[in-house]
Amino acid sequence: MAISEKHDAAFAAAKAAAEKQPHNPRFAARVPWVLNVAKKYDEAAAGYRALLKKYDEQYEKDDLREVLRDARLSLSALAVNKQDLPQAEEWLEQVLDEFPDDVGAQNDLGYLWADQNKRLDRSLRMIETALAAEPDNQAYLDSHGWILYRVGRYQEALAAQLQAVEPRPGRETDGVVLDHLADIYSALNKHKEALEVRRRAVMALEKSDEQGKIKEVRAKLAADEKAQH
Repeated sequence: MAISEKHDAAFAAAKAAAEKQPHNPRFAARVPWVLNVAKKYDEAAAGYRALLKKYDEQYEKDDLREVLRDARLSLSALAVNKQDLPQAEEWLEQVLDEFPDDVGAQNDLGYLWADQNKRLDRSLRMIETALAAEPDNQAYLDSHGWILYRVGRYQEALAAQLQAVEPRPGRETDGVVLDHLADIYSALNKHKEALEVRRRAVMALEKSDEQGKIKEVRAKLAADEKAQH
């Protein structure tokens, strides 16, 4: 069965289950989740927003609040995909208003700020809190390396980023994580290492559909290659 057909079947099953359980938010949340996996991002966002509109005024059930928290986290990621960073930040801030100890949201918001080179001190504190809770989390290690780079602590950034790029069972190293490592090497004037890692970053990103990021990293690679001549 083709991937699109599998997604269509999963969507039909999720929708049917939600219709049979019209007052169960977990079943309702499954529908936009399937749409998101199928890369139907606008429809997924609309589904999550509809879920929030229906249930967000209900506070008496903890499991419901967790479903809505996950919906906001998904909406933030969808906003990042559309480069709507203010909206992405807003969804994460809403999560932290209700769940101030959510380390995933702390990491994600800290990373967004670090990527935009703003609120760096607070970003560092948030990411370090997340990393203390999950010291082997590859995403948190990447965030830590990136924020240390942003605040100019390059040697510490290198140590953190080298941990982030260590292979994980069943998971290839992300191209963005490699790109961050290449930037850190460049900051340390280790241009040979930067060039090697940047090439790996391009190869990893070419397996994805992140065309904007691929173009950006290819431009960096061209600059790295020029610097070597």
